[in-house]
Amino acid sequence: MVLVDSKIILHAPARYLIAGIGDTLAKWFETKCSIKKAVPNVLNQTAIAIAGKLYQTLLESGKEAVSSAGSHRSTRQFEDLVDAIILVSGSVSGYGGDDCRTAAAHAIYSGLTIFPEVH
Repeated sequence: MVLVDSKIILHAPARYLIAGIGDTLAKWFETKCSIKKAVPNVLNQTAIAIAGKLYQTLLESGKEAVSSAGSHRSTRQFEDLVDAIILVSGSVSGYGGDDCRTAAAHAIYSGLTIFPEVH
């Protein structure tokens, strides 16, 4: 079970929300690039569809959600974004499994952590 108190997120530094948006945006690109099968199975197709909707939601609601977080006021866009980042993005990995993950993104990030600016 995952319990999320959006009030805590609302009062956290907005850069954490922005980082969550960036990580979730990557789901679309990871999923599209990772499918190795000529015809993805139904689980992979579902992961691709969810990742596409996530991408669209983040682009449509991201700016308003970050603005809301910056002023510590809850809006529908903010709540939708929190749900998208925490709940919905996890289902992409759940449905897509290993077929919808790219190891390169994580390896590149891990390598970049030698630079203090990355933190």
